[in-house]
Amino acid sequence: MLIKCEQCGDEFNKRPAKMKTSKRHFCRKLCHDDYQRIHRERAFRNYQVDEDFFDQIDRIEKAYWLGFIFADGYVNRTRLSVDLNIKDRAHLYLLKRAMKSDHPVVYEERHSDRYKNGKVVRAYIQIYSTKIAARLRELGIVAKRKTFDFTQIPEHLHSHWWRGFFDGDGRIGAYTQKTRTAPDWRWNVIGHTELLEKAPLPLSLGHIHPDGTMHRLWAFKKDTVRSIYKYLYQDSNQHYLKRKYDKFRGILQSGRLPFHT
Repeated sequence: MLIKCEQCGDEFNKRPAKMKTSKRHFCRKLCHDDYQRIHRERAFRNYQVDEDFFDQIDRIEKAYWLGFIFADGYVNRTRLSVDLNIKDRAHLYLLKRAMKSDHPVVYEERHSDRYKNGKVVRAYIQIYSTKIAARLRELGIVAKRKTFDFTQIPEHLHSHWWRGFFDGDGRIGAYTQKTRTAPDWRWNVIGHTELLEKAPLPLSLGHIHPDGTMHRLWAFKKDTVRSIYKYLYQDSNQHYLKRKYDKFRGILQSGRLPFHT
C-alpha cells in the first residue's frame, strides 16, 4: 500500500519509523524536518516583532543587545533564542520591549549538577523571524563564532556592545584574603583570543589567560576596574543587566561582595 508524503506529496511504500508526526507520514527526513519547521513558524506568526530592529546598528540599545546576543544568544535559519537563569528573567522582558515583541517568555525546569537539588529553572524566549535570523547571521551571530567585526557598528557604540557582551559572558567580584585587610577586585570576560585581543582601552589593560578551550580577559588593579566600570556604564541609558550593574556598583562602594556570576 502506497503512503503519501504529507510534505512533498510523493508516494512511497515504506514509512521509516522516525519520520512520523502524529498520524502524518513523510518519505524522508528532510520532508519531516521541513514540515515541523513550517508549522512551528506558523504557530508564531500571531506574535509581533520589529523585524527591522537590527537592520542598522545606530542606537545604544541595538549595540547593547547585539553584544548580549553575541555572548548568550543562539540563531538558526528561522529564530533567535536567548536562554537565561530565572533570576535574570526580567532581562528577557527588556529584550522583548526593545524589539517590540510579544513572543512569550517560557519557564522550564531542567537537570543541573551545579545545584544541590539537581534542578534549575531557566527562562527563555524564542523569536521566530527569518529576516531577523538572517540579519544576525550577517552580523556574525553564527555557530562557533570566535570574533566580531566592529566595523559593522559606529565607534561611539562600541562600549555598549562590550557592556552587552560583559552582561552575557562576564564576571565581577571581590574577595578578602586572610593575610590582607583590603579586598581584591576581579573583573573578567570569557571568549576567544581573536575577540579579546580587540578589546579597547581600558579593557585591554587586563591580561588574557587560558580557561579550558577558551580564554579570559582579567583585570585586577582597582584603578583599571574603576575605569572599566566608567567605560561600560557611561551613557548606558539603563541598557544593562541590573544584577551585574548593582553588583559592580556595590563593589566600587564597599569591595566586599562574593565573587561569582
